[in-house]
Amino acid sequence: MKEKPNMFAQNDNPVSIHERVELLDEQIRALAPSVFALQPMPGVTSRYAFVPTAQLVARLRDAGWAPVSAVQQRVKLDARRGFSTFWTTFRPLPPASKPSGRGN
Repeated sequence: MKEKPNMFAQNDNPVSIHERVELLDEQIRALAPSVFALQPMPGVTSRYAFVPTAQLVARLRDAGWAPVSAVQQRVKLDARRGFSTFWTTFRPLPPASKPSGRGN
């Protein structure tokens, strides 16, 4: 029986799939580059309100939440490269870990 492909890309070098340690921005960028998109994908409706996910990640860090995993969907069309679906998981930081050291 043929297996269905996983809709999320498998990373050759998982950073924190099981460790659940805080990811730096560079690690998130390697796992899910669409998190750092600076504008919406061309062709979306004018009613779409683009919110840069990188700003949300920074605000969640400031509020005591650390990104611990990130994955991104494979792209089939080059036009969607940099704009594909992604999933980022956050966990609360222990009190001693605040504030976070961002890897910008």
